Amino acid sequence: MKGLPAELTAELVKEYHAISHLFELSFATTYHWTDSDIDVYYDKTWWTSKGISFDAATFSASPKVDSIEFLIDNVDLAISTIVMAQEIRGKACTIYRVALDKNMTVLGSTKLFVGFVDSIEIDGKRARFSIYNHFIRWKMATPRRLHQATCAWTFKGASCTYQGAETWCDHSWERCVALGNSQNFGGFRWLPGLVDKQVWWGRSPKT
Repeated sequence: MKGLPAELTAELVKEYHAISHLFELSFATTYHWTDSDIDVYYDKTWWTSKGISFDAATFSASPKVDSIEFLIDNVDLAISTIVMAQEIRGKACTIYRVALDKNMTVLGSTKLFVGFVDSIEIDGKRARFSIYNHFIRWKMATPRRLHQATCAWTFKGASCTYQGAETWCDHSWERCVALGNSQNFGGFRWLPGLVDKQVWWGRSPKT
């Protein structure tokens, strides 16, 4: 895990009272929690005290997927309510480590981990959040376009971009040309011409 910068640590040890962690989860609503015994005011925001503890972590100097897990109390089922109301997988999570003085004022902070929610295990007592860094996106499957003669875009959609008065499109190349929108055609108009054609590598077919 990352620690506070050496210069900052040297100053903080003179007056800090406790080390705590702040958890920012950017769901449909951004939640700010802390594992401190009382709420913490930091960055113009109140971070609500929660029963949070770290469970597991993996870190590597090589470009691999780092991860961290933390447990949060769910006895009041507040976390269950959040999870059931929205999709939280893939949402951003930032964890800070902060030094507090005796008045619970933040003296300094550093980002401990920045990543995305990969999974969550939850029951009536606690919830386990698994957070992975941005390398997790390397493992995500990406949608593939179908090789088809007709256009795959939704008429007047984000990729089609046609904004004229016409109200229909049969997704053909000819109709796209008629609408003056051929530059955004989302199909492969040459495919019909390749049907039943002999295709070979090189300058001539093999004999």
